[in-house]
Amino acid sequence: VARRYAGHPFIRVPAPLPELSGPRVLVTEFVPGERFGSLETAPQADRDRAGEILHRFYVGGVFGDGEFCGDPHAGNVLVCPDGRLAFLDYGLYKTLGPESAAFERDCFTAADTGRGEDLADLLRAVGALRGEGPSPETLLRYFRLSAPWHLRSGVTTITSAEVKRAVAVATTPPEADPPLRMPAAHTFSRRAELLTFGMIGSLEAAADWHAICREWIYGEAPSTELGREHAAWRAMQV
Repeated sequence: VARRYAGHPFIRVPAPLPELSGPRVLVTEFVPGERFGSLETAPQADRDRAGEILHRFYVGGVFGDGEFCGDPHAGNVLVCPDGRLAFLDYGLYKTLGPESAAFERDCFTAADTGRGEDLADLLRAVGALRGEGPSPETLLRYFRLSAPWHLRSGVTTITSAEVKRAVAVATTPPEADPPLRMPAAHTFSRRAELLTFGMIGSLEAAADWHAICREWIYGEAPSTELGREHAAWRAMQV
């Protein structure tokens, strides 16, 4: 991960020190910076910028890179003196296989375009939905309410109250017999997403989260300045 983000304009991943690490201990270079909580009293523009960086690193890892940190929380993020955010702690790091990554993207597009039948077919294909199950309309409502920020276009401010509502929906899936049981990889990715937006909600950050997701899902052009900075950096890595 440190190699992948080397020289990034707004993300810093501390380099590991292999000679001091072992099977159970990861030692990295020291990163100076302020605690994440310092952002909660920062100007709105700074909080918006930090919220977008969190989104691009944690959730972008799921949809864009197919691998992600599964434990986003305030203790794992530092605000560097140069304005970058440093991301720590890789003890719960998940790599999605090609099929799981495609499943994530396909569920998003089905929910985004209102294709409930296709969403039900996707869930059945991975064994999450067996038997009769909820109606396609119920499944669509479940996905939309458990990830409202990704399926709602336009600039919106994330609040802690909205995140709590989404968590309540996500943890009480619609009734089915047998019960709806998501694949393990999908469960971890949803957990990472909800934890990320819990951090964003603590900042009350605003962005067009849907437009950012469309960069990863549909390959659309970056919709923000940070997105353009990231795209320019990636072009230099090729």
